[in-house]
Amino acid sequence: DGGSFRFAIWTEDPPTLDPYLNVSFRSQEFAAFFYSRLLMSKKGPGIAAQAYILEGDLAESWKFSEDGKTVTFKLRPDAKWQNKAPLNGRPVTAQDVTWSFERLMKVSPQKSAFDQVADVSAPDVQTVQFRLKDTYVPFEAAMAAPIFWIMPREVIEADGDATKRVIGSGPFIFDKFDPGISFTGKKNPNYYRKGEPHV
Repeated sequence: DGGSFRFAIWTEDPPTLDPYLNVSFRSQEFAAFFYSRLLMSKKGPGIAAQAYILEGDLAESWKFSEDGKTVTFKLRPDAKWQNKAPLNGRPVTAQDVTWSFERLMKVSPQKSAFDQVADVSAPDVQTVQFRLKDTYVPFEAAMAAPIFWIMPREVIEADGDATKRVIGSGPFIFDKFDPGISFTGKKNPNYYRKGEPHV
């Protein structure tokens, strides 16, 4: 719960710190320390390595419509961006999710993973709805994959992408990246998953 955890993770640098711009696992693994998704795979003692049991990350709950073509996500009310300018710890909203998804569909080489999505909307600040073109069983697995991260609109609109400043709502707060050497972060004291990050 305290101290430092040091480990070797890659033999090369991530090609970009913006996880939407490259399909490399190095960018995806980097993103997982600092950004959030709507869903994630459950992990911990008693969970098999490849079990892929899904649980909410930013989503507190999610539900399919009767026809299976609309998925409604309710965001955790206590989810906040990390306390760094220009986000300054403000709440994560449904509008952040819809903006992130629209950006992913414009710039990501992995956008075809979400071809089945007809549109995404935010009926209120804590509700996100994905309307699908047809029923699609792997939709939840796609949402939990390390592809669709909720990104900081204010940073990206100012900088053009997320390569210069890393500010998310995930378990760690980005500190620095020394190419060819390391990247470092600190525990997010306001992380919405209570008791985490826990190594």
